[in-house]
Amino acid sequence: MKMLAFRFIFYSIITLGLFLLGYWLAPEMSQEFLQNWKLWQEPLLAGMIGGLGIALLGVYILLNRVVFLSLAIAQGSGLGIYFVFWVGSFWAWHVDESLWVFSGGLFFAMLAAALFALLRRRESFSESSLLGLIYVISSGAMILLGDRITQASHDIEHLLFGSVVAVHPKDLYFTIAITGLILVSHIFFRRQFLYASADPTFLKSRGMNTSFCLLLLYALFTLGITSGLKIMGALPIFAMIVMPAFIAIKRARSIQETFIIAMWMGAFIPVLGYYYSYLFAFPTGACLILIATLFLLLSILESEIRKVFLKK
Repeated sequence: MKMLAFRFIFYSIITLGLFLLGYWLAPEMSQEFLQNWKLWQEPLLAGMIGGLGIALLGVYILLNRVVFLSLAIAQGSGLGIYFVFWVGSFWAWHVDESLWVFSGGLFFAMLAAALFALLRRRESFSESSLLGLIYVISSGAMILLGDRITQASHDIEHLLFGSVVAVHPKDLYFTIAITGLILVSHIFFRRQFLYASADPTFLKSRGMNTSFCLLLLYALFTLGITSGLKIMGALPIFAMIVMPAFIAIKRARSIQETFIIAMWMGAFIPVLGYYYSYLFAFPTGACLILIATLFLLLSILESEIRKVFLKK
């Protein structure tokens, strides 16, 4: 418990320090940001809540040793979005922001995750080669469909690469619902998910179906990644999956600490990324990755500081 309290204080200080650094570098813009915080309420909450759920899933992804699964799922979701716009072009449908777009992205992303879950245990497929095939095939199909879709290219780019500024209340509510589902599933199935990720042999010895646990876990990956694409974009989503979980796994001494640290950083890295993006007019996704990198670098100091304060 003492160690958990130390880490909570340590990463809270980093979060506060990065905020104060931004205030020191750009005091006038920082004051303007704080005075008009209601204008950024939906984007900040969506980034915080969505990042929390994504970082939690990142722990499972790293334990599964399938880091690039998130890229394959995101690419599958992108293919689904292109497919819906391509079909809509035949009937002159205006499909942007419609349920069909999300459903198409979710279906193709689920298909990519299901294929990986079903084929990864076969001897004829290595995990890395399978992920590479899914990514390359999806990318090639996206290029072919994109060549036939010209008028909706801006709308597709908005959906695939994210736009935190354009988050609407309905996007926030949807993010809350998806993150709530992730948290509830984690509470009730965390043991099964952990064993399926790190020790599937134990689950089999207890007579439990590892394939079902992995499919459920991959379904949550798909929901989290697909819903986060519009808010953060593909590359920031990948950073939010990998970096908080990597720091937490390296620094924590228990699985409980791991999840808490990862979720803390997942919640506040998007907020700080948006804050720095506003201060210096940088792309939000790039600022988010920069803040995550700073957390990674500063986490190296943790062990030295811990030795001083806790004598360990």
